[in-house]
Amino acid sequence: MSPSRQDGVYTVTGMTNLPDESPIAIAAVRYLHPDGNLPASEDSKPTYSILAYQDVEVNSGQWQANLNLWEVAPDGKYQEVWQIEQSKLGLTLDPDKDVLFIATLAPTDSLWTIQQQLENQGIKVDKSLIRNTLDGDRYVQASQVMPIPLPTASTAPPPERPQDVNGGWGPRYILLPEPPNKRKLEVLDERRTDAPLAPGEFMH
Repeated sequence: MSPSRQDGVYTVTGMTNLPDESPIAIAAVRYLHPDGNLPASEDSKPTYSILAYQDVEVNSGQWQANLNLWEVAPDGKYQEVWQIEQSKLGLTLDPDKDVLFIATLAPTDSLWTIQQQLENQGIKVDKSLIRNTLDGDRYVQASQVMPIPLPTASTAPPPERPQDVNGGWGPRYILLPEPPNKRKLEVLDERRTDAPLAPGEFMH
């Protein structure tokens, strides 16, 4: 993996013996720890933030993904997604200096078939790469760690989006002004009506 020319974008590549068109999910993850000054509790366990995610396919024994780890905050600063949410929620988190890049062949019934195909070619899947879900599904996962500092650069603030206004509802609460009335109404000096005359209006 290596940084690209675009700020915050990392190119992740890999080689594999998996058959072509095998789907692989690539994710970049940074682990986060609560404020060290807080007392230890169940709530102080480390959590993580998925910075970027991309699905790719194996092609001629290779795969490649371009992951953008940065987003643009409302003030124009580049930040990771957890930093933007942290400021909104008032959280205090201590991030790991490393980012974990994970490549996963999703749980699939065909994993047994793939293993058999590879074994027929004299290739064995490293057992340390095979994992099991809580439901007993098997999948293959490889990972690599890379130290990546937090972003410090900035750019032009992004334009305001409707989903950023009014809790995602946009400006739906704003009442549109009434259009101007272009019709001129004639104001009469005397009242006109087709009602019957009152007795006092008759000549005596």
